[in-house]
Amino acid sequence: MIAIIVLLLVLLGGDDDDDDAADSTTTTSSQTTVPEATTTTEEPETTTTEPETTTTAAPTTTVAANPAPVIAVAGAPDAVACDAPTDVELSWESENANSVDVAVDGQPFATRGPSGTDLFPFACDGSPHTYLFTATSTDGQTAEESVVIEQS
Repeated sequence: MIAIIVLLLVLLGGDDDDDDAADSTTTTSSQTTVPEATTTTEEPETTTTEPETTTTAAPTTTVAANPAPVIAVAGAPDAVACDAPTDVELSWESENANSVDVAVDGQPFATRGPSGTDLFPFACDGSPHTYLFTATSTDGQTAEESVVIEQS
């Protein structure tokens, strides 16, 4: 850079008179300090966000199965002596049931509570009679017990 400045001064610094140019020479030297250029390049900040994954388990409801009903019939005689139609007293107890249906010889007779004692018809026709007790729970499960009573 300095050499270019000196060259320009020499070329432009002279006058048209060649004699004067030969007699005197002027040399000008200058030094210019230019700070070195600094280039700063900032990279743009890149943020990568992974999509958030949320896993939600379906609610689990555990429902304990209602226990099956149980029924027992008590107090039934083995045989009934009769000369005319009569009644027999039968008792029953059930667990986990809300009602008990009673059928006599396959025919629906009555619906009763889960436990009790009642009189049921007994036809004196020489044939045995079957009393079927069916306990039913609130969810529809059933249990049965039957007794057969003979005529003596």
